[in-house]
Amino acid sequence: MYSQILQTFKTIDIDRIRPLGFLKRETEWAKIACEKVVNGSGFIDIHTCPICKNNKYSIELNKFNINIYGCQKCGHRYSSKIPNNVEDVYSDKGYLPEMIEAVDKESDYRKERFGNERYELIKKFAKGNKLLDIGCGVGHYLEIAIKNNFEAYGQELGKDLAKWTREHLGITVYDEPIDKIQTDILFNVITIFDVIEHVIDPIKFISDAKRLLAKDGIILILTPNFDSVAITIMKEKWQVICPPSHLQYFTYNSVKKLADTVGMDLVHVQTNGIDLGDLKAYYDLLGDESKAKMCSAFYNILQPTIDASNAGNHFKFILQK
Repeated sequence: MYSQILQTFKTIDIDRIRPLGFLKRETEWAKIACEKVVNGSGFIDIHTCPICKNNKYSIELNKFNINIYGCQKCGHRYSSKIPNNVEDVYSDKGYLPEMIEAVDKESDYRKERFGNERYELIKKFAKGNKLLDIGCGVGHYLEIAIKNNFEAYGQELGKDLAKWTREHLGITVYDEPIDKIQTDILFNVITIFDVIEHVIDPIKFISDAKRLLAKDGIILILTPNFDSVAITIMKEKWQVICPPSHLQYFTYNSVKKLADTVGMDLVHVQTNGIDLGDLKAYYDLLGDESKAKMCSAFYNILQPTIDASNAGNHFKFILQK
C-alpha cells in the first residue's frame, strides 16, 4: 500500500516554497491587512455559519483578536469578523508590481510543479475545452490551459491586474464579479484556486459560478483543509489562518454540505499538502534548526501518508453540474 502511495506522490522543493523567513513575512502581511480594515471601514460581526446557516458555534482559534468559529452542525470554520469593505484588504497599489515580480521569480517552477498536475486531474473529468479560471491573477494556470488546447478565459477583480493578464496572454479576462459576467459562453471547466477561502458567501459564490457551466460541467476548487496535520501542530500560527483575508476554512464535512446546498455532485476529493513545509517554516520561526531540517529531510517519506489519510493541508475537490 505504501509503495503505491509513493508511486503517485509528486515531491515539492520545500526549501524553495517555504524559504527562511516565510512564516514571519506572511504573518506580517496578514497583520497589516487587519490594520487596514481597523483603520478603514471596520469589521462586521458574524455569528451564522456561511455554509449551513446554523448559529451555534465554538471558538476554535483567535488571531489578531478575531475568533475563528467552528460550526457545531456542519463542522465548517469561519471568521467571526468580516471587512465592512473588502477594498480595505485588496486595494494596495503595490499589489500588481509584486504579482508581476512573482511571475518572473517562480512562474516556471510553479507551472511545472502545480499547473501540470491540475491539468492532469481536469483531463479525467472535463467534457469539453472551454475553461474559465476565477481569480486568475497573473495567469499561471491559464498558460498551462492554453498550452493544452483549452479555450481559456480568466476572471480577476483587480482591474489593473486583469488588464495586465489580458494583454500578457491575449485572451479575455473579465474584471467584474462572477455574478455580473454577461456572456453566451457556457464553460466546461471552471477553476477556483485559493480563492473560495476569501469570499464572504461561499454558497452564493459557487451558485454564481454554476450559472456559467455547461451541462456536466465541472468546478475544480483548491482551498486549505482545516483538518490537517499542519494546523493540528501550528494552530493560529499557521499562515493560512489570516483573517481578514481568509474568511472560510473548509473541512471534509463542510465541503460535502457545500456541494449538497448548491445542488452539485461531489465527484472527487483529495488532499495534497505542504504540511512538512509549513512545519519547517514554523520551526524556522521558533529557531529550532534541528526540527526544521528534519521536516525537509522527511518530506518525501511522511507527506505521502498524510495526503493519503486526507490530512494534507490543501483540498482539491471537484463539483459537477
